[in-house]
Amino acid sequence: MKLSFSKFLWVLCALMVPFMANAVEQKNISQDNPTLLVTELSDFVVKTLNDHRSQFEQDNQQVVDFAYANVLPYVDTDRMARYALGKNWRSATEQQQKAFTKAFTENLIRSYSQSFLNLKIESVTVSPAVIEKPGRASVSSTVVQQEGKPAEVLYRVYQDKQSKKWFLYDVVIENVSMLLSYRSVYSNAVATQGLDAVIKELQDKNQQVLAN
Repeated sequence: MKLSFSKFLWVLCALMVPFMANAVEQKNISQDNPTLLVTELSDFVVKTLNDHRSQFEQDNQQVVDFAYANVLPYVDTDRMARYALGKNWRSATEQQQKAFTKAFTENLIRSYSQSFLNLKIESVTVSPAVIEKPGRASVSSTVVQQEGKPAEVLYRVYQDKQSKKWFLYDVVIENVSMLLSYRSVYSNAVATQGLDAVIKELQDKNQQVLAN
């Protein structure tokens, strides 16, 4: 099954759908092992989306609030930002690194928040994690939507050495890694515009989405 890159990101962001904090009980997702992390987070998010869809369509800010409060704790956006920036991360100043990470995270959430409700997921079947090496694993899943063929989605996770908790940091669909795709985009952009310009462009996009 071939998916456009935007649909690819919709699948990634299936873990970032909105709910009303005063209408849905928050759930603590297990981070003891990678299979539980993906399974529990997927089940919780899909059920919440399907149960409260009519409410979610009324206020896009709820998408952002939910992602920050209930999804980002399980996603290592710092690691994602470093990977996305690639070799340019090492040459960036600490201030640039922090600014890029913040802008990258906000852009990831805000740019696709409007697309979340287009996901009409019937089920997510998660396979047992495959340990690639100590502290690194991949978790395969099959996402079935009401219309269309099932999509095979692979989540990449790692275990923090200090807390021993598992975190999501990449998703692969049709053999395309989100982080490698972002790295290609940002590598070209930094080479032609410079890192400060790339950060400013991300910040401007975030403000534009927020204003809409």
